[in-house]
Amino acid sequence: MLSVYFSGFRWRRGQSGKSAAGVLTGAGLVDSNAKANVTIPATLCLSAHHGLSPAWTVMADFTRTYWSDLPELRVRFDSAQADSVVTLGLKDANRYSIGLIYAPGGAWTYRTGLALDEAQINWN
Repeated sequence: MLSVYFSGFRWRRGQSGKSAAGVLTGAGLVDSNAKANVTIPATLCLSAHHGLSPAWTVMADFTRTYWSDLPELRVRFDSAQADSVVTLGLKDANRYSIGLIYAPGGAWTYRTGLALDEAQINWN
């Protein structure tokens, strides 16, 4: 469940004589302030950079993000309205990358690389 809250929005009466605020209140929405504290998960990054020759450099990187440390997103309201909670159920993710730099001299430098990221995206 995802809740969206707009603060300070003014409603005008509709043609039926009911205000939109009254309709929203009847739907369980309340005019209230909200607060959400989010601690971004820790990451561990190991990188290597090695010059093979004056023109060629190889690089590698491993990054682990501890997404399991972030179990949910919770929005707390100042009113008696229940907290809005999104359970994330994320798993820790790794990212692997490798790259090359070729600098033949002069103004041009060429870079290429590949990365594999265990993204938390559900494509279903």
